[in-house]
Amino acid sequence: MPKVSICIPTYNQTIHLKRTLDSILIQTYQDYEIIITDDSPGLIVKEFVEKYDFKGRLFYFKNDVTLGSPQNWNECIKKASGEYIKIVHHDDWFTTGDSLAQFVALLSDNPQCSLAFSSSFVLLANGDNWVHQVSPNDINRIQSHPESLLLSNKIGSPSAVIYRKSVFEYFDKNLIWLVDIEFYIRVICKFNKPAYNSLPLITTYGAEGRVSDYCNNREVEVSENFYVFQKIKHFIGYQYLIKCTLHLLHICKKYNISTRNEIIACGFTGKISGIFLFLLKLGI
Repeated sequence: MPKVSICIPTYNQTIHLKRTLDSILIQTYQDYEIIITDDSPGLIVKEFVEKYDFKGRLFYFKNDVTLGSPQNWNECIKKASGEYIKIVHHDDWFTTGDSLAQFVALLSDNPQCSLAFSSSFVLLANGDNWVHQVSPNDINRIQSHPESLLLSNKIGSPSAVIYRKSVFEYFDKNLIWLVDIEFYIRVICKFNKPAYNSLPLITTYGAEGRVSDYCNNREVEVSENFYVFQKIKHFIGYQYLIKCTLHLLHICKKYNISTRNEIIACGFTGKISGIFLFLLKLGI
């Protein structure tokens, strides 16, 4: 059994996937397998992957039907046999040759941690690049109040995360936009505090056509924020119950939503408290 499974869910592109696979080839850490689940309608990914020789450590799977995100992520994880799960999206890559070694060390050196993450370089097609990193205060907040991630995703992309397979948690198939945040909150709440490396061990690329490009809209943002809040509200403290409620009110105000029916029209079918609706009516 390999120590770490590098899970790469793919869909219909090879330009950025080449950088992903090339970055794995130069890793100094070698106790890994690569799992690729292909959600593409054609064979473009399969034919491209066949050009690579990872000495029997790359395993390719073509989905029988298109699963979509995040079910393709879950399919990739289910096929992994490693002790650690390292998701790398097909347009992201390891920043340096020792990135994987440092990811593995985050868990190996912190046996009490089930999940760990690093900073990441964020490269955008328009050249507006930046480094996604967090402060010591942010780390303390994530560790003590993981629900704070609903207010701001301080962890970043799933490509910046590594976790133990023994966690046996999968991404919520009902989500697209907040799927990573909900996963982080759930795992951190259920298990121990995360470990963190401040070095940008992963590079994420904001290519056009990403799933996230279709998510920054009224229906997705409203329905998913209410959905995640409903999942976490029973175990968060009073302080963050208020902060998350204000967060939802801010989103409603952003989209000029003032009634229950307008929230429902966005796709949220869960319960909405009378207190929230009263505050919403007041325009807070």
